[in-house]
Amino acid sequence: DHQIDEEQRTSMLTLAQAASVVTVSTPKLASILKEMGCAVELIPNASDEKLWLTPLPQDYIQQVGERNGLATGRKKILYMGTKSHAEDLKMIAPAVEEFLKAEASVELIQIGGGYLLPGAREIVVPKESSGYADFVIWFRAICTYMSAAIAPLRDDEFNSAKSHIKALDYGYA
Repeated sequence: DHQIDEEQRTSMLTLAQAASVVTVSTPKLASILKEMGCAVELIPNASDEKLWLTPLPQDYIQQVGERNGLATGRKKILYMGTKSHAEDLKMIAPAVEEFLKAEASVELIQIGGGYLLPGAREIVVPKESSGYADFVIWFRAICTYMSAAIAPLRDDEFNSAKSHIKALDYGYA
C-alpha cells in the first residue's frame, strides 16, 4: 500500500529491532512486532482535545465552505484519508456508485485516498495548512458541512493492526 520495497522493509525492521523501545497504538501491531523481536510499548491513540474541541470562528467556517463550494444545502458524505487507502476505496466503489445513482441529491466529498471514488468531488488540503494543527482546524471546518463520513477498510493484515484514529477524528469533528 505504501510502495515500500523489500530493502526498505528490511531496514525498518532492523531499526525497530535495534531500538530500545518501539511505541505502537494497537495490541495487534504490538504482537506482530514482538514476534519479530522488538521491544514494544503499547500507547493507544488519543486526540488533542484542545485542538479538536476549541470552537472555530464562524467566519472561518464560512470562508472554508465558500472556498470549497460546500454551502449548497445538499447532504454530503465525507471520506478523508491517505493514499494508502486506495484499495480500501476501490473495494467500496461499486456500492458508492450505486448509492449515488439512487440518491442523486447526495454529494460525496473526498479528501485524499489515492483513488477517486465514482461521483466524488475531491477537495485538496490548502497549502497554508502546513502542519497537523492547521490541518485539523481546516478539516473541522469542512466537517461542519457533512451529514456523514465513511472509513472503509479491507480485511487484511495491514488494516487489522490499525488503530481507531479515524473514528476519533470523525467523532471529534
